Amino acid sequence: EPSDPSPADGSSDQPIDGDLDWADSPLATSYDVYLGTTTPLPLLGNTTSSSFPLPELKCATRYRWRIVAKSECASNSGDEWEFTTTCCAPATPSGPSPADKAIGVALDANLDWANAAYATQYDVYFGISASPPFLGSTTSSSYPLLTLSYNTHYYWKVVARNSCRDIAGPVWDFVTCAPLGVPGSPEPANGATGVATTVDLDWADAPGATSYDVYFGASGTPAFIGNTPSSNYALPGLG
Repeated sequence: EPSDPSPADGSSDQPIDGDLDWADSPLATSYDVYLGTTTPLPLLGNTTSSSFPLPELKCATRYRWRIVAKSECASNSGDEWEFTTTCCAPATPSGPSPADKAIGVALDANLDWANAAYATQYDVYFGISASPPFLGSTTSSSYPLLTLSYNTHYYWKVVARNSCRDIAGPVWDFVTCAPLGVPGSPEPANGATGVATTVDLDWADAPGATSYDVYFGASGTPAFIGNTPSSNYALPGLG
């Protein structure tokens, strides 16, 4: 009958990538290996030696196993043994969005990061200090924010947690968009008369702007006619 199990019966804190081992059974030519967390135990495989390499197991999980010694004439089942795997620490949080050191971040941005292996919860720290205060906890790898302020330097970090350990990620930071200036100083001037039919539109640069939508027409609600990265727009000949 199979005996002397390793991991020892009732042991805990076992690695998730170990092997099973037991004492040789006299006259046995092979062994059926059963392992699992359910009843009946599923067959894991067969081996001609008194050891068996395990697939990667789950963390902090109780496993039961037994060995059936076999020969051409008979089989003999050993006792059912059990062990519990170690509690795996979460991976370090990574993959921040907004990206670390990003500038010009939209005011409606939310926080997001890569899933951290073995984490069951995340604590989120966020603020305008390089040591950001606690903001809240979540079980997902994202966190919604209220509308941010213009041209503000924000700092944040994520702590991955599970029942056995907390792992803090680095402090990340980003800067939001600068406030947009209001377009002004139009050419032709507001209310101008006698303007040439070959005129183009021009205006003063608006601080913070990266492009301009241009609306133009003969009504009080002019239609959109195009977008331009510069503070001027060429018109077709006017009527």
